[in-house]
Amino acid sequence: MFFQKKYGYQTVIREYGRDREKTEKLLKTVGKALLLLEDIRETEEEYPLAVFSAEISGNPHYFDQGTTAGQLLVHGMCYAAQTDYPENAHQWRELLLSGGIVPDNISSIVHIYGLRLQVRGEWHPAYDAFCRRQEPCAVTMENLQELTAVQPTGDKVYKEGNVTMYLRPAAECCRETDTLFAG
Repeated sequence: MFFQKKYGYQTVIREYGRDREKTEKLLKTVGKALLLLEDIRETEEEYPLAVFSAEISGNPHYFDQGTTAGQLLVHGMCYAAQTDYPENAHQWRELLLSGGIVPDNISSIVHIYGLRLQVRGEWHPAYDAFCRRQEPCAVTMENLQELTAVQPTGDKVYKEGNVTMYLRPAAECCRETDTLFAG
């Protein structure tokens, strides 16, 4: 990795420059995940990505695509397979599947109802239209990356996860597998 300066080298150097202790913990966690992948391959079992992430880190979103941990996990898998980093979502999915990890197809979509979304400091007219028409809409995590504020049309926000419902302030509700309703 260090000689060739690939397989996550730049990511590790960047993160190490930001926070040495956090990076050391990150690398230990990714290393633990890569060792578990060896065991998974031998058993030929399949693990959902969220279950795998939670088992390793306690956080079901820890190795999600786009997170630093997720990028380093994929770099480690690429190193082990002597292959290049995936160029697109399909290649990323195939790489994870080859390691026995099943990515969630819908985890990158948040369904919302009654929520105004501010993007780069301005209320987005499309989401405002859904609010006016009292219609739900699906928002990708890519769309949410530039989100600067969320405003419910009511005084409460309900967050629906995989099994349970939570009542939380709007600012705490945008996660990858959530359905959000304002009321």
